[in-house]
Amino acid sequence: MVDVYRISSIWQGFQGAPGYTRLSFMGLTDASKLNTAGASIRNFFNALATQLPNGATITVQPTVAIHEMSNGELLREETMSSPPTIVTGTSTAGTLYSGGVGVYINWITNSVYNGHKVRGRSFLVPMVLTGAADGTLGTGTQTLVQNAANGLVSSQLGMFAIWSKTFTGDEKPVQIGGGLSTVSSATVPDKTGILRSRRD
Repeated sequence: MVDVYRISSIWQGFQGAPGYTRLSFMGLTDASKLNTAGASIRNFFNALATQLPNGATITVQPTVAIHEMSNGELLREETMSSPPTIVTGTSTAGTLYSGGVGVYINWITNSVYNGHKVRGRSFLVPMVLTGAADGTLGTGTQTLVQNAANGLVSSQLGMFAIWSKTFTGDEKPVQIGGGLSTVSSATVPDKTGILRSRRD
C-alpha cells in the first residue's frame, strides 16, 4: 500500500473566490517532513506575491489528507505542527486583472502510466499579468513563475508527485487503479491559462 499525501491551498479575496490548489506528495512520514512540505508550498506562492492581486490571499492548509494510492480511499488526516503563514498579494505590476486568467505550470515526471507519459498541471489564477505585444506572457511573469516552480521541485525532490488514477463507470466513476510519479522538473508555457473551474 502506498500513501498519497494531499496538501490543499485556498485562494481568497478576489472575484470568483475561493480557488483551490491541491498538490500530491509521497513519503511525508513524520512531523518534520509534513512541516517542510507545507513551508515549501508557502515559499512557492510567496515567490509569486508581487503578481497576485492586492489583497488576495493564499492559505496552505495545515491538515493533510492521506489517501490509498490505488483506490483513492481516505485513510486518515494529519496536521502540520507548524502551519504555514498566509501569503498576501502585493502586486507591483498594476491593479487590473482578469478573474479567470492567469498562468499554468506543467509538472514533468520521468514515468509512464497506462501507456502515457505522466505530467501534472497547476493553474495560478488570477494573476496580475505583464503581457507581451503578441498576447503571450511577458518575460518577467514567465521567469517569476518558472523560478518559483523550480524552487518547489528542488526543495521537495523525490517527494512532490503526480497522482495518476484509473476510473470505471460513467454516472458515478469508481477509482480502480493508481500510480504515483515523482516530479523531476517544471515548465511554464509562454501563454496564459484559462480557468474553467475554481477547482482546476
